[in-house]
Amino acid sequence: MIFLMFHDVVDQSCPISGFQTLGAIQYRLDKDTFENFVSYIAESQTDVALSFDDGGVSSIKIIAPTLEKYSKKGLFCITTSCVGRTGFLSEDQIRALDANGHIIASHSHTHPKDISKLSERDLFEEWYKSKEILENILNKPIVAASIPGGAVSKKVIQSLFKAGYSEIYTSEPSIVKQKYKEGFVVGRFAIKNSTTNTELRQLLGNLSYRRRLLFKYRILRIVKLLMGKNYNFFKQEFLKAFRK
Repeated sequence: MIFLMFHDVVDQSCPISGFQTLGAIQYRLDKDTFENFVSYIAESQTDVALSFDDGGVSSIKIIAPTLEKYSKKGLFCITTSCVGRTGFLSEDQIRALDANGHIIASHSHTHPKDISKLSERDLFEEWYKSKEILENILNKPIVAASIPGGAVSKKVIQSLFKAGYSEIYTSEPSIVKQKYKEGFVVGRFAIKNSTTNTELRQLLGNLSYRRRLLFKYRILRIVKLLMGKNYNFFKQEFLKAFRK
């Protein structure tokens, strides 16, 4: 199965959804583009799962109705400190998604800029508190989580298992499912507002293309490690320049 990672979808009826940072904007799709993608996925012979990070209000206003139109369900990963805030899902809206057959998962509590840099104690608190909040909202176990910012590490994975999760989703563009005694870890392919129809078709149908994406991802991780704290600064400056 290929897991795709989406974020927010907007139109005139829902112009603000989720985080409003430069980093988040690159993942924001317009409604027509999103529906075009879902339509293609629904017709595809490839086994595809769709996940949505952050917990923006477009999850209930645009994304879920579009998925249901094409008989698809989504995995909605919620940043729990944002529940009820402007642009984010409310508790009742989370319950509505669950009632309609979608899966609710954690996306941490506060969405740290680099969750892998937290202490073990703070990491556990991020995941445990998020799980507790979502379970209180839905009155059912929450077993799935996606890691914010692509900041996967052995320490982060261990903290998730310790907090009681068994299904962990990363931003690594890979379909390899890593199995542990506590559960599994699987990667996802990010869909951005720069993603074209051709690229989506390649992603779903071309193994060589997926391998190239994984190679580029791993090179970028090496660059991040080498640049350290400077990476985020230069990334933000690049995004600012790109928007001008």
